[in-house]
Amino acid sequence: MAKNKLEQHYCDSGVFISFFNKEPENYQKAKNLFLAAQGNQIELFTSTHTMAEVFYIKDEYYEQPLTDEEKEKVIKDLFNNDWIILIGFDRETAEISRHLCRKFQLSPFDALHLSTAVRKQVDYFDTFDNKLENIIKNQSHNGVADSPPLYNKGVILQEPVVHGWTNSLF
Repeated sequence: MAKNKLEQHYCDSGVFISFFNKEPENYQKAKNLFLAAQGNQIELFTSTHTMAEVFYIKDEYYEQPLTDEEKEKVIKDLFNNDWIILIGFDRETAEISRHLCRKFQLSPFDALHLSTAVRKQVDYFDTFDNKLENIIKNQSHNGVADSPPLYNKGVILQEPVVHGWTNSLF
């Protein structure tokens, strides 16, 4: 019996930031996404650029303020998990990024993340960036970031959710 292909999710840097900062409105959604990846329910991808963007952790959500060294350790510990698949930035991704900047009038950082997801041809682009999500939904068919020539699959933008899964499995 053939094993079903796992959903592939690209995780925007804002999802990691929401998780580290335990943002009340987004923390549980980010945590569930990470639990699903850790439990081999999905494949989770992000850009190596995400590691540079995620550096600030708010102290108010922790029992005591963290030192810079402790913050760095917390961040490194998460990114060192083998269930987070890091994707490097290359020439082809940069070309897709420029295409997306022009087509959707995206910021270079948003386009960088979205182009990485398009190049990897993941199923879902998980983000808490409502502005980005609205831009794509308003300028594309069914909220799918249509891909440039050479890519036959668009990427669905959504808040982090794993379809058909609940964390009660863990």
